[in-house]
Amino acid sequence: VNLSSIDTKDSVASAESALKRLEKLSSLLDAKFTIPFLNIKFGLDSLIGLIPGIGDSATAVLSLYVLLEAFRYDLPAKTRAKMIGNVVLDVVVGMIPVVGDIFDVFFKANLRNTDLLAEHLRTQVRPDEPSTVESPSISKRNILWLFAVAFVIISLALVGLVQVVAVLAGS
Repeated sequence: VNLSSIDTKDSVASAESALKRLEKLSSLLDAKFTIPFLNIKFGLDSLIGLIPGIGDSATAVLSLYVLLEAFRYDLPAKTRAKMIGNVVLDVVVGMIPVVGDIFDVFFKANLRNTDLLAEHLRTQVRPDEPSTVESPSISKRNILWLFAVAFVIISLALVGLVQVVAVLAGS
């Protein structure tokens, strides 16, 4: 996403910088590698997710960074809800052995969330008017929401980890 060609204000440059970081992270997590001859892209989320319990926990924490940026740019509640849903779905289904690993290859929560953030920022910047992208900050309300979301996602990942430990201890 190239927002700087539209407006060179600091806030737009900051938004463009954030999007570049998120695009790199999302690509690394969701689409860095390609299965030869099938042209199916997958990333570290799929590979790390193969480690029962721990893998999904680790990638859930990385996915929270994308959500943090969404909260910093104060996206509408509906867009944030979609983003949270993407991460929760990725974590919950990712915990299911085999099915979750296959799901991780095809459901790219981080790329989806980065696209949602980019689309929101694009609507905030118009060539014929001054930039309406505000400098990134995070309100107390958004901090509370982010902590609540992080708590739920990490709790879900820990439930998966506890289940793996219980299965390993029982065998």
